[in-house]
Amino acid sequence: MTLTGKVAVVAGASRGCGRGIAVALGEAGATVFVTGRTTQGGPKPVDGAPGTIEDTAEEVTRRGGRGIPVQVDHTNPDQVAKFFKEIGRLDILVSAVWGGNERYQDPIWEKPFWTQPALNWNEFLDACPHAFWLSAHAGARIMAERGSGLIVAITEPITDQFE
Repeated sequence: MTLTGKVAVVAGASRGCGRGIAVALGEAGATVFVTGRTTQGGPKPVDGAPGTIEDTAEEVTRRGGRGIPVQVDHTNPDQVAKFFKEIGRLDILVSAVWGGNERYQDPIWEKPFWTQPALNWNEFLDACPHAFWLSAHAGARIMAERGSGLIVAITEPITDQFE
């Protein structure tokens, strides 16, 4: 399968599933806008996780696509709207945004979610489903004008909550 000539955005592509998806799209020949908050010259994530948007974009290009790193905080409606307004064409949007790392080191997260205060989840909800919605909202407008496109949301299951 070739995606030569196709334009993709992968939100949350500095590491994890987002990085893997961005690289695979690059292998298929796509131009991939690699977006996220973590940059080579910026602050590191609180959890110390490795990876930046530049690292991923370089790998996308090395694998045959064209990787374009763009720092975007997908929880910020203004940044998201500005980014999508500037990219022009969009064929594929993948949201692999994961938030809450800033608080994930807190011992409260080791407890089952139903025993945690509901307010603890506001930051997570803003950085995950709301961030997806902001990007999908902006990306869908571009796709609707062309009459085609694909939007995918990826997340990570919390399986240890029931162990």
